[in-house]
Amino acid sequence: MKGEKTMTNLTREQILAERKEWYSKTYVQFEMIKCLAHRELCFLSLKSEEKKKAVRYLLALNLSYLQKHFNWFNFYDALINVYNSVAVLKDVPVFSYNLSERKKEPAYIEFDKNYANYVIGYDFFWDIDGKENFELCHQEAKELKKIFDEYSLPYYIINSSKKGFHFVIEAKYIPEMDIHKLLETLNEIVYNMVGIYDFKTIDKSIIDLKRVKKTPYGFSCDNSICLPLSDEMFANFKAEDVEMKSVLQNIQIKNRGLLTRNQNLSLEELKNNVSKFFKDFS
Repeated sequence: MKGEKTMTNLTREQILAERKEWYSKTYVQFEMIKCLAHRELCFLSLKSEEKKKAVRYLLALNLSYLQKHFNWFNFYDALINVYNSVAVLKDVPVFSYNLSERKKEPAYIEFDKNYANYVIGYDFFWDIDGKENFELCHQEAKELKKIFDEYSLPYYIINSSKKGFHFVIEAKYIPEMDIHKLLETLNEIVYNMVGIYDFKTIDKSIIDLKRVKKTPYGFSCDNSICLPLSDEMFANFKAEDVEMKSVLQNIQIKNRGLLTRNQNLSLEELKNNVSKFFKDFS
C-alpha cells in the first residue's frame, strides 16, 4: 500500500504522519479522555489496511492509559479510527493486551455475554452519512438540527468524517427506563422521524447495546478531525475546515468541550424537554 492514495489527496504515509502529529498534542488527548469517561474505547482499522485491527473493551481512565493503548497496539503505524461506546458503563474489568488470550479470560467472557449488566446509561445517537450525497446529508442534518432546537434539546454535533455527522444527546438527559425498553424507544423514535420527514441519509440500522460511535477530537483517516461543531461551523460546513492542519491553526482545542446546546437551561428543564421529544415521536 506504499504511496497509495486514500480518500483524501494525501498518501497513506502522509496521513499517518498527520495522525501522529495530531495525537502528539497533550491537550487533544485531554479532550478525548473527558469524552471517554465510563466508556469503552475501541480501535478499528480501515478495511483497506493489510493487517486488520479491531480492539474493543479498552478503558482510557487517564492519559497514561490512553498512551499505553496507543503504544501497545502500534496505533501510529496503521490507519486506525477511534470509537467509543454509546453506552455508559460501570465496573468494566481490565483485560489482557494479548488479543488471542483475552477472549479466553473468564472476566472477558462474562463481560461480553452480560454487557447489559454493566450499562448505566445510553446516549441518543444519530448517524447521518453523506458519502453518497453530501449535499442531501447536510440539508437533512440541518432539518434535524431545527427540530432539536425547537425542543431546546441538550445535544452536540460532530463531523464523523468530511462527509457525515453525529448528533448526540448524552445519557444524563435521557428518561430513566430499563435499558432494553430504552433501546426499543430510541429505535421507534428514529423510525418515526425518518418516516415523517422522509430522511434519506440518517442511519436507520438497529440501535443496539454495543454500538460504538466516533470519539470527539479523534482523527478520522480521511484526514479530518471529529470536531464538536458550533452552529456557525455546522451551518457553513466545509471539509477543509476540519482537516488536521486547519484545526490546529484555527481552533482553540484546550477546554473546548462538546459545545452542547441549551446549557443555559437547568438539568431538570433539559430532561423535561427530552421527555417531551420522546413522547411526541415514540
